[in-house]
Amino acid sequence: LQWQYIEQNIEQLRAIFRKINEHPIRKLVQQDELCRREQVKHITDKTIRWLEIYRPAYGSSPKMPPEFVKVSKKQETYNVFENQVIVRNLTDLQNLLRQYKSLSAEVASKVATYLDWISNWKRQLFLKDIPMATGSIHITQVFRKHPIYRLWFNWFYDLYEFKDVMFDMKHKLSLKDTFALYEMWCFMEIIKYVRQMNLLEDTSSLFIFEDGQYFVHLK
Repeated sequence: LQWQYIEQNIEQLRAIFRKINEHPIRKLVQQDELCRREQVKHITDKTIRWLEIYRPAYGSSPKMPPEFVKVSKKQETYNVFENQVIVRNLTDLQNLLRQYKSLSAEVASKVATYLDWISNWKRQLFLKDIPMATGSIHITQVFRKHPIYRLWFNWFYDLYEFKDVMFDMKHKLSLKDTFALYEMWCFMEIIKYVRQMNLLEDTSSLFIFEDGQYFVHLK
């Protein structure tokens, strides 16, 4: 079901990314750096303490501060956890899509298009040099409340729900409920017999997406 989810919802993800790219999350960070004394615009208590300790080492005189002074500057950065998660999501999606290339020529063509999109997304300025998130991904306040980042998180949450459920002659199920397993088995038997009778060429028409869930749709 993951391929069907991607195929049906990739345009939605594309629109979400476009909005994130317009207004990505960023934060202010304070960084220390050495500047020429003529470039120093204001002096903080931290700078004064640094001068008291290090000014002799940087060639200062009683009447002249050193040529270089250590100051703190605030800079904006896109290197926040949520953007790191985006990089990881896109990388995972690339790896997942490559697995579907062998399904058919039609699918391979669509996969190539989607991979081009993702490669372009990863080259956007706000993701440049952003490391990929590692470990478990937790729901932050941004993912919970931000109107756009929340949609991004939910899109991939739904995608991963289908990770261990595949409808085909080969299937892997992580479901534990006996009734759910029996229902899935019945669906698989129906699909098998319809195929044997040469009444089915494309299984994608068997599934519909309603109210956030997939259902078998037999006509």
